[in-house]
Amino acid sequence: MNNPHWYHQTYRKLHLDWHQPPWIKKPGEFLTAKTAREQARMFKKTGIQAVEFFLYDHHGQAFFPSRRGTRHPNFKSDYPRFMIDALQEQKIKSIGYMNVLTSIHLSKQHPDWFIRKPDGSQPGAAWLTYPHSWICLASPYADEYFLPLVEEVLTRYPLDGLWLDALSWLSDTICHCPHCCKRFQALEGVLPPREEPKDLGQCTPSEKSIWIAWKIYRLGLITEFHRKIHALAQRLRPGIIVMDNCAGQAIRPAVEVKNDRFVKWVSASQLEMDALSCDPVPLGGNHEMILSFQGRYQITTGKAFDFMNERFHCWGEWQTRSLTDWKLEFATILANGGKCFFADNPYPDGTLEPRVYELLKEGYQFVKEREPICREAKPIYEIGILASSPSQFFGLPQLHDSPRLLPTPTLSGRLSGAHLAAIELGWQAHLFDEVTLCQNLDTLKCVIIPDQELIDSKTVEALKLFVQKGGYLWLLGGSGLYDEHFQKRAVWPFSQIAGLQCDGEWPAPVNYFRPSASLSKMARDLEILPVECWGRAIKFRAPKAKTVVGLSEPISDVWKDGKRLRENFQHHTVTGACPPSSKISGGGIFLNSYGKGKVLTTSIDLFTRYFLEGHRLLRGLIEACLETLYPQESRLVFSKDKPLQLETHLLSQNGKWIFHAVNYFSQKRKGAMVTNDDAIESRPFTVHLKVPFSVQKATLEPSGKVIPFRKTKKGVSVEVPSFALHSAVVLHEKKRSAAFDAHHRIKKT
Repeated sequence: MNNPHWYHQTYRKLHLDWHQPPWIKKPGEFLTAKTAREQARMFKKTGIQAVEFFLYDHHGQAFFPSRRGTRHPNFKSDYPRFMIDALQEQKIKSIGYMNVLTSIHLSKQHPDWFIRKPDGSQPGAAWLTYPHSWICLASPYADEYFLPLVEEVLTRYPLDGLWLDALSWLSDTICHCPHCCKRFQALEGVLPPREEPKDLGQCTPSEKSIWIAWKIYRLGLITEFHRKIHALAQRLRPGIIVMDNCAGQAIRPAVEVKNDRFVKWVSASQLEMDALSCDPVPLGGNHEMILSFQGRYQITTGKAFDFMNERFHCWGEWQTRSLTDWKLEFATILANGGKCFFADNPYPDGTLEPRVYELLKEGYQFVKEREPICREAKPIYEIGILASSPSQFFGLPQLHDSPRLLPTPTLSGRLSGAHLAAIELGWQAHLFDEVTLCQNLDTLKCVIIPDQELIDSKTVEALKLFVQKGGYLWLLGGSGLYDEHFQKRAVWPFSQIAGLQCDGEWPAPVNYFRPSASLSKMARDLEILPVECWGRAIKFRAPKAKTVVGLSEPISDVWKDGKRLRENFQHHTVTGACPPSSKISGGGIFLNSYGKGKVLTTSIDLFTRYFLEGHRLLRGLIEACLETLYPQESRLVFSKDKPLQLETHLLSQNGKWIFHAVNYFSQKRKGAMVTNDDAIESRPFTVHLKVPFSVQKATLEPSGKVIPFRKTKKGVSVEVPSFALHSAVVLHEKKRSAAFDAHHRIKKT
């Protein structure tokens, strides 16, 4: 894998999103060599360092005189040539955009190349309104059409980067095309499944086995394609940076196969892509939370990564969000170790709105001012949140018994809830897949497993050793009940270190934690009240572990005919809540010492419900749990008065510690969009940092202002002044004099 040096140093990129339907009569009419130079000069003034432009769009159309691919019927000029020549004059890097698995033209010549539903129909791909436009990666399409098209592009144009779209996130659907049917029948002896099971836990062993084999087969097609296109690109243009939109996300696993059969799960760090890049925000959504979630995972891969944040509210429109919103997103990306990639939408004729670039100039000046404290900065690991790849695909659904009018929970809700709690409570936390977690256990102090059910046996053994050596482990829900192949283990693998025996499940879909008075003092929001939590509750016996919090079931009247079975559960209210029993049914939270470390076990996953509801009592219980296991006075970074809305992140850079704080505020909204148009300053707060070096001074960046700090027994305390969007405290190491070193060298001798 080549070292993407220029990509590591490039913080300000631009994506020109320019899909043109075939009925557009004069696409690119404005674009000439002259107007391309004018745009490039505008990009340079804006502070842009790299530009991504279209070669092949999601309609399956080339924007250059291609001999291999289908050209847009009304496109006359050589758009990529104009752009590359103009960008090179301004010393701006060129990245070519190519859509992979969509075309509205090829189905007439090659209908067998396209996704086919079990009923024989051929659907449209992603956002396209045209049927017969979704290509199957199992077909000869890649070898016979797309890879030759890429070869033509890279032979023709001196690109610095190649950005692929509609590949990883468009490849795991059900398909009954002749190629999938033939390959899967050879693999499993049956046709592909006709529909996705609603609950794998309720499937027969045969149904479950076939579905798992199908998903792995489809994932393997992507890995095979990555290998082919990366090898082709490096052979034709050594050093080019190849990226695949959305590859390497925490919720998107990769797999290595041989002859379509499972070999191993692949970490994002092992992908045959040179950098990770994506437009992670769907049509609507909370940009800051999504960018932060993905960033706290991708920084652990060791690869350069960036995220697109767009000018518009939704992809495929020409409106403009506020500069405040853009800056807040830039700050979130930078604080989490990423690079910025702004997306614009040119008009069909190729013209751009100058006002957008006037605003972006200020936005990218905001980025440029912060680049010195971001360049070559490395993550400081303390708390690791496990994002098990197979658990994201095959984990059992939770909270399906709750009738509350809430968003449908997804498997990633457990991770999103852990991430949300980490941000609000100020944890120095990152998300790791199993490979990167095991590689970094020596640097982590605490590991949290938020109901990740499918865990590799090697990871289990590594975690046992981690605890034995003095690490802290927090297990939630059914973590580890299954191996990585979705085979249920006969014995819960964490029994020994947790000091617990797993005895099945409590029958009710909702149960209540009973915090004590002493526990409630450990968190700002925990009252001595029953804390409701929906989801599967594991029944544990505690032969060795100490019970920290008891668990109460609902009142006995909920059981129809007195039978304590899930199907006999009766809701007390229209929202499903039931009064808690006054009795303690058993243990809910347990603590056990093992070797030099400790294990905290929570019988129910707390994070999914917290992600959906954000209840303060549940947040208080989460805070008290970590405090019980890993007290904040022992942590590298903690704050008792940090405002909940601030995201903080600690990185190191050449002998300095950099503590980022990003504000967050949003207008009240009822709908899909979350926007931040009015900057509301945060209140000052104090942060305590367990610095491993002697601090010479503390500065507030990007201003460079020296601010006071106080030495403590374990490090330093710094008051972070009020700020609007982003602030960073840099702790500078005190340099020892040559005389000091000489004196201590003589003394040691």
